[in-house]
Amino acid sequence: MLLANKTKGWTYKTVKRYTGPATSAEWILEAPSINNKTTRLATFQKVHFIKCRVNLKNPLMKPNNRGIMIQNNRVVSTPSFPNKSRDGFLVVYGSKMQISSKRIRRK
Repeated sequence: MLLANKTKGWTYKTVKRYTGPATSAEWILEAPSINNKTTRLATFQKVHFIKCRVNLKNPLMKPNNRGIMIQNNRVVSTPSFPNKSRDGFLVVYGSKMQISSKRIRRK
């Protein structure tokens, strides 16, 4: 996993193997909870998910695997369709979906 804050100029990279009991993958871009109450999702530009893996294999994502985030009856976060290799996607703030995930660069 690579996290980068371009505004503040820092990056964090780590590789971890998940050994817990869960059987599904969830994205980590979500609204935080404070005192057991979900708060407002922070505004963000774009978040790229690339080279995603499930059991060390390409998940071969499909467009119907997407899920939007809704708060107070308003769409606040929208994923793109999967990239060409079907192992990545882009998430943008708001209700407008990225038309194409071609902008996702593989490194």
